[in-house]
Amino acid sequence: MGGNKRKQKFQKPNKNKDYGNKLKLIVSGFTGTTTQLSSFFSSNGIHVNVKFISETGGNFQVNLKDKTTANNILGLNGILFNSQIVTISMVDNSAPSVNFNEMGMKLVDKYYSTNDQSINLDNIQMKVKDLGFNKQVDSIVITRILDGISTIKPAIQSIHFCNNSISSLLGFQKIIAVFPALKSLDFRNNCIKQLDQLDYIKDIPLEALSLNGNPIQNEPNYHFQIRTHFKNLQFLDLQNFTSMFRFPVTVNTYIPDLQIGYFANYSEFSSIESFIKNYFNLFDTDPLSLSSFYTMASVFSFTATKHLKEVSEMNRNHVSHFAQDQYASRLLCGSKIAPFFANKFKPCVHNLNDINFDCFSLTLPSGLQLVNVVVFGKAKYCDRGTSNFYRTFILTMDGKIINEQLFIFSGENPFVVGKQTKEAMAAIKQVSQMTQIDPNFTVPFLKRTNYDTQRALGYINMVVTLVQRLGITHAEAFFVCDKLQWEEGIIIEAVNKFGKNLYQGVKDLQ
Repeated sequence: MGGNKRKQKFQKPNKNKDYGNKLKLIVSGFTGTTTQLSSFFSSNGIHVNVKFISETGGNFQVNLKDKTTANNILGLNGILFNSQIVTISMVDNSAPSVNFNEMGMKLVDKYYSTNDQSINLDNIQMKVKDLGFNKQVDSIVITRILDGISTIKPAIQSIHFCNNSISSLLGFQKIIAVFPALKSLDFRNNCIKQLDQLDYIKDIPLEALSLNGNPIQNEPNYHFQIRTHFKNLQFLDLQNFTSMFRFPVTVNTYIPDLQIGYFANYSEFSSIESFIKNYFNLFDTDPLSLSSFYTMASVFSFTATKHLKEVSEMNRNHVSHFAQDQYASRLLCGSKIAPFFANKFKPCVHNLNDINFDCFSLTLPSGLQLVNVVVFGKAKYCDRGTSNFYRTFILTMDGKIINEQLFIFSGENPFVVGKQTKEAMAAIKQVSQMTQIDPNFTVPFLKRTNYDTQRALGYINMVVTLVQRLGITHAEAFFVCDKLQWEEGIIIEAVNKFGKNLYQGVKDLQ
């Protein structure tokens, strides 16, 4: 008896016995790990221990006992993670388990049409309820419903899924595996917003797709992405898609090349390359000579990361440190800026093999022509270790620097992705040699292909063919191809439609 009393005396009550982790949430579309999902919740002010998160079938299950936490997580439904929509739903444990094969059979009996081998799953939540199933329809349930239907009618060719308030197509990701004959999907009047949702159904050889009444239709690249994803598509949004002339931008007019795109033209590249070599050679060897690049109106700014002690002392925010220096008053303006900094940094070493650059032209409203040059690479300052630098110049056409900014930092260079400029230069020379045409003529084609030599040659061939066949100018042919997104099939359709009036016909397209 004494032993029993002692056991009762030291036995601790189970505080959790009335609770447990009874609430279950399913998270779909999250492209990370359980730890990352826990961190994702934390970043949104919701703390869930990773041990209560498990991965199953490409989705995540979150076990909770706190309704407030569950409701807060449900409030994240539809949020983005890595550009993917995250879908979150509650598992109803109070509802009896559902036989999805039975549900599929009942849906087929009531909503399947033998005429066109289609099934109508519009307002699916209401239909599921009317059939006697107490189940909240989410991405996972959609997948299981489709699996159930496929056991009875695997040869379905068309599925109508309108008015279901879905924002994600995740539930249709594996649909082609269960309906191999599927040719048509109807998603009218839902909440699909993002073009990347099309990735979930891109493997289906669709001939018809309807997305009327979805925000995705307002995306500027809507028609182009549809054509990219579905090569066999004949009908889009209940219209004949093969005759549509709809493109990513409503009006593709020519705007001066102000974007950073390797360089505006070949001759400009050559002159800037000469400027950079001369400038950095003098910076390292004869900094006093750099004065010739500047005027009294030249403006300079400098920034360095704090942990680069030897260099950060030169930060423009600490001008007062150099109040006794004769050039302190011209730290940000004047012709002696560069010699002043070069003397503070010496000895300096810029390895030209580790330097890349880009440039583009711009014209001020006053008519003044300028060139913006961006230079990035590695250098040694103050006889210390190698640092990264990012330097911009705004030059007049005669090579005078009117504005300059220098940023020095350690660690990996976030501005450089390989040796882009050198690769671009090699591509220009290669295409020019293969086609025997002026390098300046090749640059627009290479820009459109991100300096892909083979694609650029294909684009050049398209333009030359149009010039020879229709007698239009190179500029007109380039305009036509560019507006029609360089899609050969679309260009051929346009030629057949407009003939020798191709340029004007395409120009008038909206």
